[in-house]
Amino acid sequence: MEGKLTDWQNGFISEVLAKKASDIHHADSLKYIREELTREFYSQLSD
Repeated sequence: MEGKLTDWQNGFISEVLAKKASDIHHADSLKYIREELTREFYSQLSD
């Protein structure tokens, strides 16, 4: 067993990594949306 991951452990790690990746992607999307809204807001103010 030393140094070898079980199928369950491999599956768990894959799941965690997939979730992390989607969280990161989601955070990037939210950041982008927030920047867009901020830009829109300021362009309205300057009109």
